[in-house]
Amino acid sequence: MSDVTVELDGSEYLQAMLVGCMRAAQNRRRGRQQAYGATAANSEQCHITGAVGEACVAKFLNRYWLGVGTFRGPDVGGVQVRARSKASYQLILHKEDADDDIFVLVIACEGVGIVRGWIYGRDGKLDDHWADPANGRPAYFVPSEKLRPMSEFPAQRRLARA
Repeated sequence: MSDVTVELDGSEYLQAMLVGCMRAAQNRRRGRQQAYGATAANSEQCHITGAVGEACVAKFLNRYWLGVGTFRGPDVGGVQVRARSKASYQLILHKEDADDDIFVLVIACEGVGIVRGWIYGRDGKLDDHWADPANGRPAYFVPSEKLRPMSEFPAQRRLARA
């Protein structure tokens, strides 16, 4: 596997944490329910982890990160980021995720992201990836070894590094 480690500097990490908190607060204010069986008890942490993951992928791709962004819109430059908190966790896809979207798995913790790889939605939605480990929240769980390395990320989606 060819993981890529991305470390946010202090201001980038603070921005990501604030974005995660803002998302949680917006959802609470608008009365939105947690998606896919997540609980209110871990809402803030899930949003912070997601925002840190997005900021790390944006930094790796040399793309400007919009932060709060658009509800249910793409996360970074047309790419969907799936941030997880533990290295053993897999990339999650749901039936309604777009087949043509690119999904990137990043393990995010304390301002550091381990970018594991990427996959098109259609390539991850295989019957052998369908599982329900949380009992009542089935989804496609794509193992890290099934992801394409970031070195194969489509060039038109990645800006040249300075």
